[in-house]
Amino acid sequence: MKVALLTAQSRVSPVFETTSTWLIIDATPSECSIVNTFHFNTQNEIDMTNELLKENVEMIICGAIPYYLEKILINQGCEVFSFIAGDVDEVIEALHLNLLDKPKFSMPGCQKRRKRGKKRFCQRAVNQ
Repeated sequence: MKVALLTAQSRVSPVFETTSTWLIIDATPSECSIVNTFHFNTQNEIDMTNELLKENVEMIICGAIPYYLEKILINQGCEVFSFIAGDVDEVIEALHLNLLDKPKFSMPGCQKRRKRGKKRFCQRAVNQ
């Protein structure tokens, strides 16, 4: 699975619109590894969304994201795991272990993380 992780320094970026860097992660049942780093070519959030979709990512992990952008991504077949917080390496490990729903990775003040789109990662990994 091709996953985009929006980052700010060595952490998940807290706000989609202010992100400038994102990682492409190759997530398989046996491992999750960073394969590339990208920088958005724009500050326009619709164009940012289109850049992610152009890379054919299947899942996006991010902090806060406007609902309408989340709907655009989901309607294009992309899973969205939003309101995630934490260190990049820990989030990648949690993705691999299917633990992103743990409170440790929840943005401060967010009671529930929204996971929308296709099936959960572990279900896809098990079926591959």
